[in-house]
Amino acid sequence: MSSPLQSIILDAAASSPVESPNNDSANVDESELYMHTISVEVQEGTISSDEELIIELVTDNDTPGDVYLFQRKSPTLWRCDEKAINIPQDANTILLVLYARDAGEVSTDLGYVTATREEMMLNNRLVKDVIDPFANDDEGAKIQLRSWIAGSASSPQSYEDGYAVLTERLDHFHATIASHYADDTQNPRRADALLQVGTCYVRRFKASLENHADIDTAISIFHDAISITAAELSTLFHLFLRLVDAYHLRYDATGNIQNICKSIETALPLIDSDHAFRDEDIPTVLDKVAELYTLRFKHIGDSSDLDEAMALLHKAVHLAPNRPAILGNLTILLQYRFSLTGDVGDLNEGILFQRRGINLVPEDDDEFPEMLTNLASALESRFQLYGDLSDIDEAIENNRRALRLSEEGHPKIPDRLAHLGISLRSRFITTKDDHDLNEAIAMQKEALNLVPPGHPLSFVDLYNISRSLQLRFDKFKDSHDLQECREALQDAITLTPADHTIMARIHYALGESFRDERELSKAVHHFRLSTLAQSGAPFTRIRAASGWAICSLASGDQSQFIEAYTIAFDLLPRLAWIGESISRRHEEVKKIAEHTHMAVTFAIELKQHTLALQWSEQARCIVRNQLSNLRTPMDDLYELDPELAANLHRIANALEMYGHMETPKGIVTANGIVTANSIEDISAQHIITKTHHQLARQWDELVIKTRQLPRFERFLLPVTFSQLSEAMPEEGPIVLINGHELYGVCNALVIMRDMDEVIHIPLKDFSYSKAEKLRSSLSRCLSSHNLRAREARTGRPADFTSMGSNHISFVLSELWTCLVKPILDALGYPPTSEPPRLWFCPTGPLTFLPIHAAGIYQTSNGVQGTTISDYVIASYTPTISAIADIRRQGKRSTFRGVLSVSQPDIPELPLIPNTAKESLDIQNAFIASNLASSRLDGLSATVDNVLDGMMTMSWVHLACHAIQDVSQPAKSGFYLNDGCLDFSTLIQKSFPHADLAFLSACQTSMGHEELSEEAVHLASGMLSAGYRGIIASMWSIDDESAPKIAQEVYSYLLRNVEPDSGPDSSQAAYALHHAIQNFRQQYGDNESSLLCWVPFVHWGM
Repeated sequence: MSSPLQSIILDAAASSPVESPNNDSANVDESELYMHTISVEVQEGTISSDEELIIELVTDNDTPGDVYLFQRKSPTLWRCDEKAINIPQDANTILLVLYARDAGEVSTDLGYVTATREEMMLNNRLVKDVIDPFANDDEGAKIQLRSWIAGSASSPQSYEDGYAVLTERLDHFHATIASHYADDTQNPRRADALLQVGTCYVRRFKASLENHADIDTAISIFHDAISITAAELSTLFHLFLRLVDAYHLRYDATGNIQNICKSIETALPLIDSDHAFRDEDIPTVLDKVAELYTLRFKHIGDSSDLDEAMALLHKAVHLAPNRPAILGNLTILLQYRFSLTGDVGDLNEGILFQRRGINLVPEDDDEFPEMLTNLASALESRFQLYGDLSDIDEAIENNRRALRLSEEGHPKIPDRLAHLGISLRSRFITTKDDHDLNEAIAMQKEALNLVPPGHPLSFVDLYNISRSLQLRFDKFKDSHDLQECREALQDAITLTPADHTIMARIHYALGESFRDERELSKAVHHFRLSTLAQSGAPFTRIRAASGWAICSLASGDQSQFIEAYTIAFDLLPRLAWIGESISRRHEEVKKIAEHTHMAVTFAIELKQHTLALQWSEQARCIVRNQLSNLRTPMDDLYELDPELAANLHRIANALEMYGHMETPKGIVTANGIVTANSIEDISAQHIITKTHHQLARQWDELVIKTRQLPRFERFLLPVTFSQLSEAMPEEGPIVLINGHELYGVCNALVIMRDMDEVIHIPLKDFSYSKAEKLRSSLSRCLSSHNLRAREARTGRPADFTSMGSNHISFVLSELWTCLVKPILDALGYPPTSEPPRLWFCPTGPLTFLPIHAAGIYQTSNGVQGTTISDYVIASYTPTISAIADIRRQGKRSTFRGVLSVSQPDIPELPLIPNTAKESLDIQNAFIASNLASSRLDGLSATVDNVLDGMMTMSWVHLACHAIQDVSQPAKSGFYLNDGCLDFSTLIQKSFPHADLAFLSACQTSMGHEELSEEAVHLASGMLSAGYRGIIASMWSIDDESAPKIAQEVYSYLLRNVEPDSGPDSSQAAYALHHAIQNFRQQYGDNESSLLCWVPFVHWGM
């Protein structure tokens, strides 16, 4: 039946941000839709002279309703002359509810009009009859109208009146349901009514945020309504959606993560592809459910939630590639993934997406300020990574702009103030501008003042302001700042759910605040709680464990030291998680070197020598050990549980493959538009990441299952000292050398076969700083002789007759006097003509020093001094376990020949002609011994040919250019005819017959400064690929000397060799020793001779 208001005229216009070339309707649902004028024809006398006509716009997307005032144009015509009323992009249906409002603010319902988005898009002028549902007895229509009105966040009344109106409507709904549906509980109209009742309770809860009974009642009512099986699909859709939101609201109010879990569980039917819910709502729902997974990730820290959120947003973006709200959430999600993976591509893509979203909406759009805040947050993250001030300046300006555009009283203002404070603090850390820090604290305090005291979600703001206050205290030492900092952190602890990821950070920050104030017992308490916070980030917990151990020792308590560091080292597999790429894992392990050296140093001081050695072993070459675990033989497990063994083997192979994968980049086009192809790129990147994570979780579960079997209790756990001792070589000991920058001292830990305990040798005359100085001297020496070139084998250096601190002889002399000789003396080694083997396992800056060649080579009176080669034959190992693993594998049963490779001429690199003769001489030597050999030279020495040869041959000799890539260590490699055979490729391989590799190229055992504990160099890569022994170089080698040394090495190895048995690779260290002694006899021990042979080193057995 018609209302006294006869009709309404809507003048609408659409403007699409993405113009379709065919001008079709493909982009209709993505277009901006505006109503320019709204006219209402009324019966004369319907609206009195003291009343005004107002209209409320309500949409089906759960956004707050807006109220607009009409102007009287004649007794029968009213018009709303707003310039443009924007219809939200995710609204498919609108409701216009009309009221007459008198001077006393009393409103009278006059009727309503509904219109679909499609109607308005297709008709620039739409004429609709105004309907009065209260003029007949259609109770369902009345309830439906009330539902639309109740669903609106605002109403024409003030806040106080609005709360009362909601209560009045609830009374009306309860009465209606009781009178119409008491005996008909399955009536679909009852579902409609319950939807509105529940919505009213939600609105009333949001109006007060105090009465938790309202949100509990709403959730119960929605569940009741969903149980009505005859309810219409559209009603069910909204019921599920409201229930999802209600659980979300209860989480915001209580911090109980179970509410988010329930919300996700409730939302799953909404995104089921087989469900009959409306397709046009799917992008919005996907976006909503992705937000829930993101919230749970923020709370618990489980990366699987982040994976699920990303998968859902990919679908949403694919269906609606230019919807600003979805692009904004994708920006946030990419930023979180950046925090996990460290992939700056995620950060850059998120920034581009958010810029795109900002360009899609007008500045007066409700979502515009939030988009500015999201963009600011991403820019601030990038500033922290690169330090580009233009990023943080833009972030600050965007945060300020977001605040300027926020209406007074907007609920997001506290968040926007807090974000501005964070960005100002970030700029202060770089610029040291006190004004920025003071303003940051002022903004953060204002944000907290706008939030009700004790609000369950204010713990994040409390933590953030504590960081600013701590910074100001560190600079000005004002005790009030420190006290405020501690109080904020204590309040945050009270409000933070115990299982929230931020709890570890809060306790760590509080521990740090007590650390320097002689309140060590409090520092220990909070560091311990941070360490034990299961949901905390691994590195936060590792740092906390280190603080716990150090502060407990400083307070005179040694009892907690072992517990703290044991937890820290057990967290290493989570820090360098096998579900991340190898490059990412390398980035993570860079963080722990200092903590490892400190833990080992303290353990030695406390005479816990065995524990010190085990901890050092546990924290070194983590990625290499993970690869070794993936290749663990499972013959025994196959006998016990073949299905479990097969699954482990299958997943291990997949994990190794995914660990080396590079994810595709380039998601947004140059002009910032998201295209179909770019969405496919996003999906491809996500599929790789998600699959990798899933495989890692399956691997972890299978490993745990394996440890439950008899005899497999320690399956892939760190090796114990007794296991190491049993597997040590009979030929000699392994010497681990450790030092710490802060505490200065260096120590040697020695392990021998079948020893009951570790031998500790204090190095009183060799400090960490001395190691650093010797390394600097060596670097200057090599640079002065042009031997720091990364890729070239150079000519012989000029001779030097005097010894200075920048000469190699000085470095070798210092290493002998202060480091090596004390170790040999402590072990009781005498000089001998038949020296035994000894392995060094150096750490930190010692990994770059030529310990293997230590000695007195030049004296003031010209008399030859003693050198390490008079006592032992020195080799290196990246870890103690590496030698143990080689010994357990045993010798190769059959010698299958040598592959000799030479590549003398690479464009843009110096010619190294002797490499061809070097490889040819090797081939001829093996032919003369009736042993198999194969040679690849020049054009035939391609990457694939070399890899194929390495698959079939036992030995390989590579004479070519090489590079040690400083920026990307895993890209270090050998230059071949068609490309580079790099470290990353080598460690992916497992050559079945691999035995000995001679790397006659430059810097093949020189690692990366920040990854000294990971041994990321080509020699280590060859060990990972299965070779038992490696001859390599520490710096650039001479193209004239290298063939001579190689010839001597092979001459020694091929002595008295029987064709049926082949040469013995375990003699390679002796062979290199023999070759070097011959070289010294021929060329002497002057500076130029030393620089030619000292770089040659032996790794492995």
